[in-house]
Amino acid sequence: MSIFQWWSRAALFFNQFVNLMAGFVPSYALQSSVMPLGVPTGALRAPGDNAICFVVQSFIDELAGAAGVDPLRFRLAMLDAPSARPPDSEDPLDRFDPKRMRGVYEAVAARSGWGSRATAKETTPGSRTALGLGGHFCHYGYSAVVAEVSVDARNAVRVNKVWSVNDVGRPIINPSAAIQQVQGSVIDGLSHLMNYEITF
Repeated sequence: MSIFQWWSRAALFFNQFVNLMAGFVPSYALQSSVMPLGVPTGALRAPGDNAICFVVQSFIDELAGAAGVDPLRFRLAMLDAPSARPPDSEDPLDRFDPKRMRGVYEAVAARSGWGSRATAKETTPGSRTALGLGGHFCHYGYSAVVAEVSVDARNAVRVNKVWSVNDVGRPIINPSAAIQQVQGSVIDGLSHLMNYEITF
């Protein structure tokens, strides 16, 4: 198997948040089957993380909805649960820190005004606007994002604004490059959501 084939799989790795949930959620089990994708991903960055993060965060939102709990509060409560999960190794970079994950969630919620704006509101006749939330841990970094999204009477989706908070836990040598990485990832994600299509 080539390195391209290996990285093109949507596989689960030990240091991703979905695997780390096992220490915070009772009666948790996860299985996956790696199947040939058949679609070349080209220069797509972290294809496994992109797919896994979307699926996991969507499922957490479904759980929060079924429980009748605000999506942010649901995630924070999950992170507050005592972890029975042992560290992956002696290397501190391999250890998931729920306090740091909580920190990015709380920071992005504060910056976006989550508590006062999370409920969907009708902005014009037939059009609704609401906030959505997600987060991920991989490559030893913690990230949380809030998006303000509108859906009009024709069900056309518009992303009005995105807030992103990231904790990579070490000094950033080139702050402008770090900002560009975050902004570029938001643009790339929006492109996947709004514009990309397979034409063959």
